[in-house]
Parts: sequence; C-alpha cells; structure tokens
Amino acid sequence: MKKIWIIPVLLLSIGLAGCSMFGNDGDDDDDNNTSAPFTIVGSWVRESPSYSDTDVYLFASDGTMTLYSDYAMTTVASVWTWALSGDTLAFDGDTPLQMTNISENEFIMGSSTYYRKGFEPDGHSESLPVGFWVMASPSYSDSEVTLFASDGTYTLYKDYAVANVSEKGTWSLSDDSLTVDASLTNATETITVVSENEFTWNGWTFYRKGTEPDGHNDLIGTWVPSFYSIPDTEVHQYKADGTFTYYSDYAMQKIYREGTWTWNSDHTVLTIVFTRYANGSQDSQVKFLSGNKIQYGAEYLYRKGSEPCGNVLSGSATTLAVDTAYTGEFTDLSAKLFCVTVEDGASYEISWDDSDEGSGSYTGDISVSAYKADKASKYFAEEDRGYSVPQSLSANGTVMYIVVVPYLEFYFSDSLGTYSLTVTKVTP
Repeated sequence: MKKIWIIPVLLLSIGLAGCSMFGNDGDDDDDNNTSAPFTIVGSWVRESPSYSDTDVYLFASDGTMTLYSDYAMTTVASVWTWALSGDTLAFDGDTPLQMTNISENEFIMGSSTYYRKGFEPDGHSESLPVGFWVMASPSYSDSEVTLFASDGTYTLYKDYAVANVSEKGTWSLSDDSLTVDASLTNATETITVVSENEFTWNGWTFYRKGTEPDGHNDLIGTWVPSFYSIPDTEVHQYKADGTFTYYSDYAMQKIYREGTWTWNSDHTVLTIVFTRYANGSQDSQVKFLSGNKIQYGAEYLYRKGSEPCGNVLSGSATTLAVDTAYTGEFTDLSAKLFCVTVEDGASYEISWDDSDEGSGSYTGDISVSAYKADKASKYFAEEDRGYSVPQSLSANGTVMYIVVVPYLEFYFSDSLGTYSLTVTKVTP
C-alpha cells in the first residue's frame, strides 16, 4: 500500500493532459462556472479508501511539501519544495510534471490520482486490516506475523522478522466479514475493530506489529551477565537461526561455548544445548524485565551496550596511594575505578577485606579487577577473594587501574556494604 514518490519513476508514466488545470479550452462560458477555484495547498492522499498507514502529502502555502508516512500525519518521511506554474508542478527545481485538474478535491499527475484528504471517494477506513499484524502480546522473535496486503494477498510468516513464509493466500472484506482463503487458513468471520492497531477475528486478537500492548521481547542479539563492562566481561550472543555463541571477552574475540537455544511454549523457559567446548543442556527460567534487561535464572542479563554502569574503565578514576588502605561502601549496584601510580617492574600485592573473606569488620562483598595503563591488558579480572592470599603482580608501566564492584553472583542485596582495599609494594 505504501507508495514512495520517486520523481524519475513518475516521469516515465506522465502523459499529456487533455485540458489545462486552471484555464478553459477557449470557451467563453467562464461566467457560468460556479465551482470553487482549485488550489493545491492542503493535504492529499493517493488511495481511496485510505487507511491508517496511507501516505499524506501536505502542500504548504510557503512552498514546502511534507510527505507523511501515516494518515494521522505524525511521522515525516521527507520534505521538499514545490512550485506550480500553469498546469505543471515542479519539486526541488526538477523537471515539471503535467497535472490535470478533475475537481477542487481531485487531480491527476502521471499515473496517479490524488484526493484531498477527507474527500476520498471511497472514504477512510480503519477497519480494513492492511498491514502487518501479530497475535501475541508481548511478541517474541518466533511470533507469527500476518500480512494483509492492499492488493488482497495474504501471507503468514513464521517469525517476527518476516523472513520465513508459512502460508499464502488471499483475503477480502465485505461489510464486517473478513474472508481468508489460504492453504491452512480458510474462514469467513466477523471482524471487530477495537482500535486502529487492534482487531479480533475468528477467535484471535490481532495487534498491529510494533504496537503490541505488552511490547516485543527479543532474545536475539548480544547480552552481558553484568551490570558493568570491562574488557573481560562475558558476552552471550543469541542468533535468529536458533544458535548461540558465548564469548569470554567484551570484544567478542574469544569463543568458549556454542550451541542451540529454544523456548518453551509460553516463553518462560529457555533451553540451551551445548554443541561445542561443552556437553549437555540447561533449562533456565527467563523473564523479560524490559527490552534491555532479562532475569535469567538467578542472574540478570543486560543487552550489550546498555549496562547500567557502562564501561567502567572509560570513567573517571579515584587516586589510590600505595601502602594506604582505602575504605569504601556500595549502597547500590555501581562500580568504582581507581588509578594507582606504580614503579615499572616492581612487585605489588592487591588485597581487600570484605564480608566474604576478611577481618569481620566490613559488611560488603566485592569483586576486583586490575588492568595495565592501556586499560585493555589485565593483571587479573573479577576475583572475589584477596584477603588471605592477595593478588600478586609485577608492574608493567607506571600506571595501574583497579575496578571494584559488588560481588553479585546471584544478585543478592547482602553483597552491598563496606570494604577495604590496599595496594602494597613488595619489592623496590
């Protein structure tokens, strides 16, 4: 139903008009013509009947033409300039197009007939189901999509991406009865319009694709099991073909698991089957909390790039002095970046005191990572214990960065609280 106005295509189909749009053909009976004078200023459509997703062309008196991709004129597709001279119309100074005036509310240009919006001969209808529709809310990547095309053809797709066809056929509407004639679906039932984005038919509720009341939940894409990212943060990639790849680094260069994934019938349990680097399968309860956050078993997954704390190493750092204990506290899911000046080649130990292993003086449980000056090369990453056996390293360069976050393996709130962190120089 959508028709993109491409001038070169129109030029191929333009024929000479039989009469002038404004003048007469030589008759002297102008005084008897009582019809209103034609003006192109206003809103026009090229469909009758028109529908909710019919394009609208708004010719403004200032010489601009705005193309809207919907009848409600809420989405702008493009903006041009227009100039009318006699019975020819030019856009952005290009070759003029011949026009034929039919009435004050209708004209022909090229092979298309334009109707003033609100004066379509067959009216405007929100009841016709032209467009893409889904029968699930929320929808998922494997939700079926139905296309009712304006030419009367019907296509049922197996997936939300409309890549795989399930069946094809035709559809027609007579009064309030919708008929679908396809290989698997054959029915004539009453269609009940709820809104321009929802109707019921044959016991099913259809939602216009993209307007599902409960949104679209799509596992396909890349996810991280962390509320922050560092170079060694894992990435889980779920693909549309039902396969997955797990990476041990944020840059997605190091594969450590591969396999397949499937949903149960109500999209609450995700089953993964390992096919490379591991064996067996795993079922996990899954709940979509938003388009970018999933409760996955006992942890959360965030869509890559939307981690609440982002890339910690790109943030501002707090200076940490060697041989001086730093006492901090986490009251929410956040991250702390420290910068330490060290001596190249010298040996250091990084230790921390928390509730998991320590003196008993602190209430929080933390995870610690250390990186070299390039913020890409690690000394160690995401270690959760460093009291009885501190992390030892030999400094490479004169700057070291330390990332500290609450240790939340299962996202329990008791990981929040106080902690102590110390960098100790061991050798000169």
